[in-house]
Amino acid sequence: MVNYGKRIKELREGLGLSQDELASRIGTSQRQVSFYENGKNEPTAHVLDALASVLNTTSDYLLGRSDDVLRPLNDEGDLSSEEIKMIETIRSVNPERRRQILKVFEVLTEA
Repeated sequence: MVNYGKRIKELREGLGLSQDELASRIGTSQRQVSFYENGKNEPTAHVLDALASVLNTTSDYLLGRSDDVLRPLNDEGDLSSEEIKMIETIRSVNPERRRQILKVFEVLTEA
């Protein structure tokens, strides 16, 4: 069984958020976030939805029903201004330049 608390903590830390910051964003207390992360309390459906939104994932991922960590994009509103600028830039160049940019992305994102 997947530990949702571990996933919450990993995503929170990956975003550089403290428990206090996450608590503020989801409308709860730092203590409650600690309880979620340590498996002492289970988040309600409302809190689970808020956690997924803030942590840029899905409730299915948090609950262990999926291993796809990132939330799929639904529309342009899901993109940051930096992401929109990157897409606009890629779309504005010729196909050869676009392939070069994508190769650079691949190199930069290799694990």
